[in-house]
This record gives sequence, C-alpha cells and structure tokens, in this order.
Amino acid sequence: MKPEIFTSVSGISAVPLEPGYGKTEEKEVLLPNNRQYQKVVGQLLYIAVNSRPDIAAAISILSRKVSCPTERDWTELKRMVRYLKGTADLELRLSSSDDSSGLVGYADADWAECVSDRKSNSGYVFQYCGGTISWACRKQTCVSLSTAEAEFVDEFIMSV
Repeated sequence: MKPEIFTSVSGISAVPLEPGYGKTEEKEVLLPNNRQYQKVVGQLLYIAVNSRPDIAAAISILSRKVSCPTERDWTELKRMVRYLKGTADLELRLSSSDDSSGLVGYADADWAECVSDRKSNSGYVFQYCGGTISWACRKQTCVSLSTAEAEFVDEFIMSV
C-alpha cells in the first residue's frame, strides 16, 4: 500500500531538491500543522536508508525542519516525491559478476552550506564490485573555515 502523498502528488521532477535550497534567510510562512510533514519525512528517510541513496542528502537536509516546517519545505518535500515517481525504474545494484574493481569509496563535503549556522554537509558511498554496499550523509558538528578544512573534517567524521 502506497502512502497517501505518493498518490496525491502529480508530475515528475528531475532533481530531488531544488539547487540553492536553504541558501536564503528570508522569513517564510510556517505550516499550520506539521504532522503530515513529519510523516512524509519519516517515510522518505526509510526509503533513503534502505534502497535510495540518491535522496539521502536531500532528505537529510529536509529532516532538519520537522519541528517548524515552512510552505517552501513542504514544496521541496513534494518535489522529492515527484523525483521518486519519475525515477521509480532506478535500481540499487547489489552485485555484478563482470565488475572486478573491488572496494571503491567516494566521499565529499560542501563548505558552509547551511546559512543559519555555516556548518557543512558530509557524505560517502562505498561500492564493492560495482554494487553499493554503504552510504551516509550528515551535517558536520563543527564550522569549517575553508573548503579544504570541510573536506578534511569529512574524511575524519566518516572514518569514525
């Protein structure tokens, strides 16, 4: 059974989150009731953790707003649902018999992405023989003073 939001949102989106989302500090209208927002965030977190690493960063960012979401946050959450509808044919490949690349890891961090506290986001993905075996995205706990420092902190945080 599909959750209500997945059947009520129409159209598709090419990206899970609008580029530049969260980079403005303008006053926005709060949602009158955040229960539906919390419910959908929980459902999307489950999907991101279990089968869709491509939305992990976006839902991590949107989940920070569960206590006081705005109309814009709700719009972005619906965009993510449209993205999932448009990319329903994507699959998480667990193995490949023709790929002998062994263990490969990728990590990245942005610098001061969050305008309110200037903290960076970190993420990684590990693949074994072409199949994704582990991924994560989280906000760094400290403020980095440069891109190089954000990358260094990313490597340290993800190794712990």
